[in-house]
Amino acid sequence: MKTRSLEKTGWALLGFHALVSLFGLAGIGIMLPNPDLWSGIDMLARAFPLALAQGGNVQIWSGAAAVLVFGAVIAGRRAVLIFFTVSVLLSIGLELLGTVYGWPFGNYEYTDLFGYKLFGRVPPAIPLSWFSMAFSSFALAAAIIRKWRGTAGLWSSIALGSIMLTTWDLVLDPAMSNDALALQYWVWEDVGPYMGIPLINFLGWVAAGSAMMFAASYFDDRLRPIDAGASPFFLAMYLCNLVFAIGICASSQLWLPAMVGSGLAAAVLIGWLLPRDPVALRLVARREEA
Repeated sequence: MKTRSLEKTGWALLGFHALVSLFGLAGIGIMLPNPDLWSGIDMLARAFPLALAQGGNVQIWSGAAAVLVFGAVIAGRRAVLIFFTVSVLLSIGLELLGTVYGWPFGNYEYTDLFGYKLFGRVPPAIPLSWFSMAFSSFALAAAIIRKWRGTAGLWSSIALGSIMLTTWDLVLDPAMSNDALALQYWVWEDVGPYMGIPLINFLGWVAAGSAMMFAASYFDDRLRPIDAGASPFFLAMYLCNLVFAIGICASSQLWLPAMVGSGLAAAVLIGWLLPRDPVALRLVARREEA
């Protein structure tokens, strides 16, 4: 009964996260470029600036809460807290290195849109975003591999999970930092060939994501890899954040990352929805019989 209650709470938090993401997408993509739609309405004129100021934080915190709760259901409280601690501490350290020394992501800095910054550099919401999407990518990758092969190994799950995490950033980074945007949550001092972003950023994401998944797995067997069963929770979490980034890119006519994101969404859905391979099904059946 307690597990069922936690599961419902996780889904409710994910629903709230999706709703906030939808409102954020509408605000950034529609209302911000068209102030005539809301500036003449007193309630909206007062609420919209507040929503812009706090919306990013609310979206990220609600997503992290959803993953934390549902992660406890599928992996246990100890395992999800270990992943949370490892990912938050590691991401804070790497983000501080990045914003001070330009390694391992390149030279960048956060604007004031998130508000308060740890050590004057990193908004608290950022390590929470790392946790929620790294955990979701790891769990989703393991589920897709397990579906196709009948079993999922740690290294294959880390490899696919870190690639999925990094490919999400291929869409998110332009959606948050490109010069064409009305709002920029961070700005790049280094200029690179992909939408103005240095390629070292994406190598840093692969390395950071892999390190988080491996380090957390070292401390708990239930993360070697995560077994989310048939639940579509992490698929929904991943796609919610991916579609949010795609929508912002499309609304700002950043077509390359929008197309990259659409291709990724299609690939993930195909991997999840297509029937299992017959060999994989036999492997699963033998394992269950044993």
